[in-house]
Amino acid sequence: TKHQKGWYLELCLLFVVSLSILSTINYLYSEIDKDSVYIGISSNSLMQTLPAYLLEQKPLSSLYFNPTSPPLFDAMRALIATFWNADYAPLPQFIDKGLYGLHTVLFGILSVLIFVWIAKATGSRIASWLGALIWILHPGPISMYSFLDPTFITSVFITWLVFELWLLYKGEGAVSRLILVAVLCF
Repeated sequence: TKHQKGWYLELCLLFVVSLSILSTINYLYSEIDKDSVYIGISSNSLMQTLPAYLLEQKPLSSLYFNPTSPPLFDAMRALIATFWNADYAPLPQFIDKGLYGLHTVLFGILSVLIFVWIAKATGSRIASWLGALIWILHPGPISMYSFLDPTFITSVFITWLVFELWLLYKGEGAVSRLILVAVLCF
């Protein structure tokens, strides 16, 4: 219907707005000469991640031998490593750029999720836009986005999980989506 098309257009617009704001902030605060984003700590240097070379050489078997962390973050790093080309950048830097790309898309998705949640809870588009814009500009999510550890990805999935539980409580949810997000969380 025409109403649904307008709703989807509004969600797409919010997604683009959130990525534009994030890109602008990224541009203003990046250390361009160091080719880093915000704090520039590599995901390869974190205590609970596997070395990039191991993920690139043995992507599947390496995920079973990391007892300190759930494997989703390193699985994402291993997937990014499969596309590595030595002519582009060193492997750890290539993986980090891929993670920033993933974090950017997830930031937009989370902004849309927050918008939808506020819209469903209040019935107000103005409240939805205001709440989403406050979220997009808040230093907390921007900080989580810029640090390449599993925190941001986990926060996206936990927010989605709580949203799905709320939808089920309201009688609008789907058990299949709840199961999917629960598996992704844990």
